[in-house]
Amino acid sequence: MSTFPLNRVSLDALIRELQSAWRSGGDSDLRPYLQRLPAEDRDSGFAELLKAELEFRIEEGQSLTLITYRDRYPAELHSVIEDVFPPNPLPTKYRFLRLLGAGAFGKVWRARDVHLLRLVAVKNPKFPAERPDRRQAALDALRNEAQRLAGVHHPNIVQVYAWEQEGDQLYLVMQYVQGPSLEDLLERQPEHRLPWERAARYVADVGEALVAAHRRGVVHRDVKPANILYDEAADEALLTDFGCAARVGEGVAAGTPVYMAPEVLRPALEQRMVEHAPAVDTFALTATLFSLITGELPFRARSYDTLLAAMEAGLPAEDPRCQGMPEAIERVIRGGLAPDPKQRLNLERIAADLRNALNQSLADTLPKQQPGTAGGVSLEILVKRRENGVYTPLSTQPAKVVRTRDIRRVPPRPRQLDLHDGDDLQISVTANRAGYVSVFNVGPSGVLHLLAPFDRDSHGLPIEPGKPLVVVEGAVVEPPHGSERLFAVWTRDPIKFSWDALVQHDSEGVVLDVSEAYRATRALEGIKNSLGALDADACHAVVLEIAHPPN
Repeated sequence: MSTFPLNRVSLDALIRELQSAWRSGGDSDLRPYLQRLPAEDRDSGFAELLKAELEFRIEEGQSLTLITYRDRYPAELHSVIEDVFPPNPLPTKYRFLRLLGAGAFGKVWRARDVHLLRLVAVKNPKFPAERPDRRQAALDALRNEAQRLAGVHHPNIVQVYAWEQEGDQLYLVMQYVQGPSLEDLLERQPEHRLPWERAARYVADVGEALVAAHRRGVVHRDVKPANILYDEAADEALLTDFGCAARVGEGVAAGTPVYMAPEVLRPALEQRMVEHAPAVDTFALTATLFSLITGELPFRARSYDTLLAAMEAGLPAEDPRCQGMPEAIERVIRGGLAPDPKQRLNLERIAADLRNALNQSLADTLPKQQPGTAGGVSLEILVKRRENGVYTPLSTQPAKVVRTRDIRRVPPRPRQLDLHDGDDLQISVTANRAGYVSVFNVGPSGVLHLLAPFDRDSHGLPIEPGKPLVVVEGAVVEPPHGSERLFAVWTRDPIKFSWDALVQHDSEGVVLDVSEAYRATRALEGIKNSLGALDADACHAVVLEIAHPPN
């Protein structure tokens, strides 16, 4: 029987084949399948196949014993069996299903809550047996992680459900996230990188989660793609592993050197105490953003000393790895990787700038019909400014060209309109076909505002062919300054955009610590998805860019 290269795709296919056989009452002996794996991957492949079988049979309610599997397979596989065989330490509360990860820290299991029937992740830490003092330190770290996580309510931080103890074993029960880490997600990509929009959303979300943690005096200290989980079903990134977290203040260095801020790496190399400040998470998260977009670490070196020197020198003025980034994203990266923590952008600013670039890009990519399309919709936004008591139309112009090194990866910008503080505006919409319109704007901070219809429960304002529909009158332009997007959406039939369905509370009704711009991203994605589900001739959008500089 021929073998095939072992990778995640081929392994998943083999597991699906096995599951199909199990469901039809087939043999559970894995030995014939092992012959199809390369010899060098036999142990790791067997571990994955066995984990899949054990989980399937436990979920089916079958009673399994370790001795049965030891008797079935040769002695050279016994250590693998013992590593992955699920324990049963808390039978009245959780049914352990599958080993998710193992290392020096201990093991993490997927389990099912027998009362609530939900999947959970259970961390079972490994404590140094020969050093009771270290065991107590590890115990304190785990308890601290549980307490810190339990106090932060954000949809992009893995929730803690319970703290359990059975004999001398401890268990931290947490939210289960179905999917890989961002590090593993990158490995699955053909070019080992993500589109900038996707990376920006994940990092902006995690950035806001870190801000929520910082407000409670907690610094993560080990932000990196491996500690950010990707929820495949929800397309969300969640920060986890607060095991290195510390209170703001002085302490020992911790983290992963290639993601450490230089003000942490230097004292770590010199074995000195370090200052735990939010800026260290800022640096690590920005390095994560760089890795997600480029597929590379921002700073690479053969030794820690040369790594530190590269970090303290900063990114080169013209870094070819930044190709394909909008200028706004590159500014965030350079600001977040500033060697001096006093000059580094703070996380609130980074999250806001990423959110602004992302939300405006989402507006720019709403469905539009090509000019001249037969039976197409002509939709126009007209902005007037009051001058001498009369509203006078303002002319638009092509958007100013902004430096971008790879225009193919950045949506073309819409026509531009210049406004100033104190301008008194009237905004109207005209269409050549009857239908329904909704009008929004995305402000400089990425926040989405519904301008029309005036009632969020409405399904759009009816519009008659060729007749201007005034949606705003007497609106006075005021700060904040910056670039904005004003966009109108026409639909042939009434449609209600479901942005009020955004998650603002967790499963227990606790108010989540998320920003208006965070909710705006979800709303814009909802609008885009709603329009994408319609026929091409049933919807149309038009976008204006508004330049609003300080007077």
